[in-house]
Amino acid sequence: VLAEAPDSFEALRLRGDILLDNLDDWKAAAADYDRAAALNPDSAATLVKRGQAYVKGARYDGAVKDFTAAILMSPENDGAVAGLGGARMLRGEYKEALEQYERASGLAPKNGEYYFMAGNACRKLKRLKSANNYFKKACDLGFKTACGFIKK
Repeated sequence: VLAEAPDSFEALRLRGDILLDNLDDWKAAAADYDRAAALNPDSAATLVKRGQAYVKGARYDGAVKDFTAAILMSPENDGAVAGLGGARMLRGEYKEALEQYERASGLAPKNGEYYFMAGNACRKLKRLKSANNYFKKACDLGFKTACGFIKK
């Protein structure tokens, strides 16, 4: 795809994914996702990936915008919802982040990472009992990082 049609939607998405996930070049990835989004403006997945690139580049306002747009296109997209939670968390909007992580865990109840992140948001909000409950749930689901955060 990259060699045959380098400016196609698929090629731009693939190149963006490689740049973001393997080469850690968020700027170049975001540029490819920009071009892909122009070719297919209804692709929630492209907005999620560009939002992830913006998070890596500490461009949180752009990330919030992209994750929100992706959610409007695809309300059941747990990755977009969790991404919005992460961007809100990084902006210090812990209550809003918690709301998104709770929503994401409702959409993907077996994803322990979402419960772990909800626990982190609760810690920031000084809701330590709730944080502990989220960490326990994440640990029970196999998200091992959370196990070390459980207070006995």
